[in-house]
Amino acid sequence: MDLSPLRLTENIHLLERLRNKPIPRTANRLINTSNDNGRQLSLRKELEIVEDLTYLSVYSNDPADVMALCIEEQANHEGMIVSIATNTGPSQHLQKGVQSIVDTLANDTDPARNGLHMLLRKTIEHGRSRMESRLGFKNGSNASERLKSSTATLLQRVLTHYCKVHPKARSTLKDLYNLANRFLRQSEQYNKSIQKSRERSLTDSILLSIISTASEIWKLYREDIIRILSRIANDAMDPSTKESMMYRLGCLAQYVSAAEMLLKYAVRFSVFKAIKVRLVSLAACNLSQIINKANNQTPRGLLNRHLHASATSQRHEICPNIPSILQWRKMRLTNEAKAIDEQIVRYANKNEYKVHAEIQLIIEYERRPHVTYPPRILKSSKSACFLCDLFIRTHGKFNTPKTHGKVYDRWMLPSLDGLGIPKRRRKDLICVFERFNDAVEEVVLKVAKKQGEKQFDNPRESDLFSHALSTTLLSASDESLSTIRPSRNHSLSNVLEVTTRPDPRKPDPNGEQELADTQSMNQRTLGAPSNTSSARSESNSKLRPGSSSAQIAGSTHQAHSVGSLVLPLTSVMPMLHKLHSLAKSHSASISESPTPESGPSSRAERISHLKEVRLQPGVPYIHAFDSSFTVVWLITSGIHIELSRSFEDLITSQECFILPESNGKVISVESTWLERTEAERGNFDEGFVVDLEEAIEQVSMKEGVLFGRPGLLLRKAKDIVRLKARYTHG
Repeated sequence: MDLSPLRLTENIHLLERLRNKPIPRTANRLINTSNDNGRQLSLRKELEIVEDLTYLSVYSNDPADVMALCIEEQANHEGMIVSIATNTGPSQHLQKGVQSIVDTLANDTDPARNGLHMLLRKTIEHGRSRMESRLGFKNGSNASERLKSSTATLLQRVLTHYCKVHPKARSTLKDLYNLANRFLRQSEQYNKSIQKSRERSLTDSILLSIISTASEIWKLYREDIIRILSRIANDAMDPSTKESMMYRLGCLAQYVSAAEMLLKYAVRFSVFKAIKVRLVSLAACNLSQIINKANNQTPRGLLNRHLHASATSQRHEICPNIPSILQWRKMRLTNEAKAIDEQIVRYANKNEYKVHAEIQLIIEYERRPHVTYPPRILKSSKSACFLCDLFIRTHGKFNTPKTHGKVYDRWMLPSLDGLGIPKRRRKDLICVFERFNDAVEEVVLKVAKKQGEKQFDNPRESDLFSHALSTTLLSASDESLSTIRPSRNHSLSNVLEVTTRPDPRKPDPNGEQELADTQSMNQRTLGAPSNTSSARSESNSKLRPGSSSAQIAGSTHQAHSVGSLVLPLTSVMPMLHKLHSLAKSHSASISESPTPESGPSSRAERISHLKEVRLQPGVPYIHAFDSSFTVVWLITSGIHIELSRSFEDLITSQECFILPESNGKVISVESTWLERTEAERGNFDEGFVVDLEEAIEQVSMKEGVLFGRPGLLLRKAKDIVRLKARYTHG
């Protein structure tokens, strides 16, 4: 019997006591961990499918009832296996519900069929209670209390309050107010129906209409609502209520967008033809047996080793870090060790140690060495905990999109006995366990040095899509942005920022090959680099002027600034507070959604000089970058484009001889949203096209592309926007 689990458990308990949140909530940079040869799904597509399917599969409101999911592409590309596991043991309800959802996808090979309606109905049948919680209906509350705290009621409060301060809003945002009224009526109707009617088909139909309305609000008016919230004082609505309302609204809308994306892929990929759901359940090590067999030779945790080591070993192996615990805990180390031992025995006797769902899936695939295309993405109904994330990275064969950074002291590995793992794989897995144990101890020693430092705030563990976060990371202590950006020297730097319109399926604003195959990018930015690079940065993107092409390579930055309104929901509220303060001191005009810039003064300047233009198909819009320094947002149904700063200094500084001479003129940019017929028939030179739905690990653009005949084409799905530059008289 392997006795190392006792060592691991002691270390985990010590870590949890020292700092139960060693790191802030973090979006991982996903790495392609296996050969893609022969696979039908790219890593990015697998990530999107896993996250969408996980979202539709979540059914429980119990915080402890966490599920995880992964997909295995069949060797013949004619089907896939969906493996699911939970922290709380096998669930036939979960397996049955997920099977009904994937059966709908497998049968939906005809795009003309009403697959969306059917898929959402199956999702409602499976996860009704989860949807009700996202409506804001609290279990056990009466009808009036449920409605009072509902998402629809809170949205109505926000709009009503805003209308009192800005009376014209009801006419300028007429459609939003109408949708909000419909949302409230439907919620009231559903609230009554669950009291009076036991006919599921009726309540499900109402719930389906609520989800559709929420999706429409989110898709069309999300940014307007965020802007409105920024102007509502905290004494009128506290920040946590604002954030909760936005989060729940995004969650409701996400059902539609996740279902739409899965249906699109079901038509496109043959692996959806036959889908089997497999339930995985692995028990934790029996620590009671290990404790009973423990002796002086049993591997123990850091604290026990320190207490029983010689003075020389204490100085050299564990050094002064462990005694520093004494200064913080105000206890004798022996008492601390005793308390940990007693807690371990208590948990073990009550069988409270659990193998988290992600770890069960990893070990399950270690049992199946002959799988042709093993999963690469593991996704749970919450972001991964700190220990799951650390183990996944130590193991090295899987990815998880995000971690909330919290430590759970009941976390445990499974016993390998009786699992039938091949001898060689078992040996390798034991080595992984040892490396993981070492990694945990390393974290303990680092944390021991930091006693007295401010703890990270409690993270939101349940989260929206990771791939929807694009390149954005949020630190629990500040709004840290991680963005793929080019160097300032490129002709497009500081000039053009491109953002795909917040998609209803991606309410949060987190590419293939390293970064590109990794995180699907809802937000594509070709803008100025941040002033502050994080320690996680690996390399700056280099776009050298004077070269025949410019490459935007994946890199990670963190900018400590207000940030764009296209952010993860969890970071929306802190950012809104800053904008609210900014609005008080710069009341000139904040009629449009602000966008990021470094430095308070430049942010204020951008806010007061921002112009929003909604492009019409086939109608060019021309903007001149003169001394007035107006920042322009160009908006289509699917793409946002921000034109900012002056082109003149940037382009004239380029060592490129193909650019026209300015002769004292200013640069104008003509922006045209191509009509559908022109976009569909156009055979565009791919060297001039940036596809915003594909990963931007490397984008090649000819120098002077904006001045060329075709210009620069930005494409998302069927939407194409053409940008062309020329010199004009101011």
